[in-house]
Amino acid sequence: MFDDPKPCPFCGGKAPIIVKDVQYPNTPNARTWYAIECNACDAIGDWDLGESGAIEKWNTRPGENALRAEIIKWIEAGNAGTALINEQRSVIQAQGERIEQLLNIIQAAHNTFTQGGTDPSDDDVISVLMAKILEEALT
Repeated sequence: MFDDPKPCPFCGGKAPIIVKDVQYPNTPNARTWYAIECNACDAIGDWDLGESGAIEKWNTRPGENALRAEIIKWIEAGNAGTALINEQRSVIQAQGERIEQLLNIIQAAHNTFTQGGTDPSDDDVISVLMAKILEEALT
């Protein structure tokens, strides 16, 4: 079952010891009870009629097991959440690349307009570029 006592659940003491107490000493009804005691904080576990039973009681920690189960749930949920976050990062990155393309088109339109002055023939080029921008933005 349990070989060695776990560290103390209260202070983390690494070397709990086995203690014993004799009930009704020097009588035919004498019983020896065992428990685990932390030699750092003096916490003591449940008493048992055998050393192995005392160790088993000391090492059995339902709260710790429940916490472990909760941690596993959080990790599993975190992995699902991480996948979703990574998926969203990819979408955002793609949108960022798209925005960069649109900015390049806008910059080209601006350069054409500022370099060409107000020549009516430039208006056609600018109209085509603006239509391209709108087309890109809407797809």
